[in-house]
Amino acid sequence: MTNTDLLSEVIPIAANFNIVIYSRDIIDPDKLLRIVRDKGFAPAIKQIESIRNWEYEDSRTLTIQGMLTDPLTALLEEGRIILIQGEAKLNRFVVLLSKSEEVYETRISIDTRHIDYLDDTLNERNQPFYDALSNLLLSSELSNDFLVAALGVEVVVDYHTDPNKMMRNSHNVLKWVFKP
Repeated sequence: MTNTDLLSEVIPIAANFNIVIYSRDIIDPDKLLRIVRDKGFAPAIKQIESIRNWEYEDSRTLTIQGMLTDPLTALLEEGRIILIQGEAKLNRFVVLLSKSEEVYETRISIDTRHIDYLDDTLNERNQPFYDALSNLLLSSELSNDFLVAALGVEVVVDYHTDPNKMMRNSHNVLKWVFKP
């Protein structure tokens, strides 16, 4: 097999569009799925997994029927991390839920392979998407205890009570959304 043959076998890998939300209460996964469904994307959960830490120790596949929030909240209170993998239309997604101290993190990653306009800088083509997402985050539809969100491609951010320190130590954030 030649190098050209190997290159033709390579599957293109897209970047991930990230929505990182910090809140004082869990962002209800059932509400997230309902919002995506209402937008016409018909999300399908493929797997729910619980891990003890970011080393992926003590990985457990979960079979949760019906409402997700109560059983997932109990696992988060035990200090576990939740990974929800799925697909909406042709877009793969992962929702990571974790809790540190009294702050919940909801990290949504969406494969940009079929929505490449998000795999860019903030511009007039994707600005309406970012604005609509910001308005949704600021609405009471997700959480009344919303603190801050970071939006962008391959976002790196850690929560800090000092917004300036959090912004200084982050990477690839195209838009910040702060609770007014």
